[in-house]
Amino acid sequence: MLLTRKGYILFHNKASIIRETYKALTHLFIISNIIKNANLIKETQIVALHFSISLKKIKLDHFNSFKSAFCKIFPPKSFL
Repeated sequence: MLLTRKGYILFHNKASIIRETYKALTHLFIISNIIKNANLIKETQIVALHFSISLKKIKLDHFNSFKSAFCKIFPPKSFL
């Protein structure tokens, strides 16, 4: 493959055209996989964040129910 001053690419024969096309497609495939993986990682992080928030909410609900049950057994005034 030769690059001329005007930016045109000259191919020596059909084999080089096929080879260069294959290289370009391979690079496109690799780049698209990187983008897909980045999107997958982003989606996974979003799901993990939602799960974490849900888990914190569940823990908070359990803590609040425990606190209310504890306060029924031992009212705050009994500690004074």
